[in-house]
Amino acid sequence: MSDSIESLLGYLSAEILGRTPFDLMPANEAARVGALFAAIAARKEPFRDLDHISVHKDGRLRHVWSNGMPILAPDGTLLGYRGLDRDITSRKMAEQELRNTKDMLRVVINTIPDLIWLKDLEGRYLACNSRFEAFFGATEADIVGKTDFDFVPCALAEFFREKDQAALAANTSVENEEEIVFASDGHREHLLTVKTPYRDSQGTLIGVLGIARDMTERKAAEQSLIARNRELERFNRAMIGREMDVIEMKKVINALSQELGRKPPYPLAFMKQTDGKSAP
Repeated sequence: MSDSIESLLGYLSAEILGRTPFDLMPANEAARVGALFAAIAARKEPFRDLDHISVHKDGRLRHVWSNGMPILAPDGTLLGYRGLDRDITSRKMAEQELRNTKDMLRVVINTIPDLIWLKDLEGRYLACNSRFEAFFGATEADIVGKTDFDFVPCALAEFFREKDQAALAANTSVENEEEIVFASDGHREHLLTVKTPYRDSQGTLIGVLGIARDMTERKAAEQSLIARNRELERFNRAMIGREMDVIEMKKVINALSQELGRKPPYPLAFMKQTDGKSAP
């Protein structure tokens, strides 16, 4: 028994002589690992990186990798195992932290109302969020590994691919507007789409990240505003024309009044004729 057991689990070698590794595991873990080890021992096989949990002397749980080689008698009888244990608790904690981070990120991107997706350089999907799933009418598991040509008409797929290539060629984000139909329920949305070249942690270009925001209500509001402005322009032109007609009529009345020797009833001095004289 190596003294390294003290650094691993806090026990002196003398304290655990006569005990099995299963005595130092939680009960459910001992049952799980015991079943695995029984099958290995029955075949008299070596084992490598057997992942299990042991209990430190102070009560803390430690994640351990065990490697072992069978010890055989001359007649082939299995006498036991000799091996090494390695504490991988820090690694397991880091892996769990990474899983927690990924889970949190997944919650965030599925909560965002935008469509989000990631493609590789060949246009194959690597990931997407739930809003994008609704667009294709398929789960992320069914989408990953496929291309746009598997889900939308050829012309639209070619349009998407063209915009992907534009982002890669520009080596920066590019924007475009597009109208799409959601396969999940058939409704239409007008989207503002931003596509950006995507690189891994080493800076290697691996694909295109896409984010599309629903602009349907904004687009409708813009069209409504344009229509109202046009109507206002028509109204203003009509009012200006009407006002000019009234002025012309007043000028005629003023002229007739002057011919009859009367004072013109309408003051139109603010208007100037082309010859520089005041209007009647």
